[in-house]
Amino acid sequence: MDIFIIILLFLLKTYSAHGRFLSQEKDLQLPYAKFQNHVNIGLELVVTNETIFVEKQPVAEMHDVVYNKPPIVVEGIVVPLYKVLYKYALQAQKMEKKYGIKFNGSIVIKANKNLDYKDLVKIMQTCGKATFANMHLAVANQ
Repeated sequence: MDIFIIILLFLLKTYSAHGRFLSQEKDLQLPYAKFQNHVNIGLELVVTNETIFVEKQPVAEMHDVVYNKPPIVVEGIVVPLYKVLYKYALQAQKMEKKYGIKFNGSIVIKANKNLDYKDLVKIMQTCGKATFANMHLAVANQ
């Protein structure tokens, strides 16, 4: 019985040390990397070939982002994404003032491996402008 408690404590400690597990969407292929750090807990941003999601809610179509459609992309900022991220940042800042939960601007970006670099830069620039400057790119094990 004692050994099961020790194993349970070890597993709980391991899970808490490595943050949350990332879910894998069926149409998303993450890029491979040899070196990895463990992901910190943060807002989840998923970029597939078709859509950008924030916390599993669709925000913008990638077709509009790729072709810089004027109401969607303005000066390298994805406007619908900025609005959603800024709303989350304001909520987090209110929680910091009210409950003392520190807002560190952490966001986990899970982008398809075929995403063009220029489009990834637009997304990262939008995250930074919306005060989510602590960015983590999710990758798959090689």
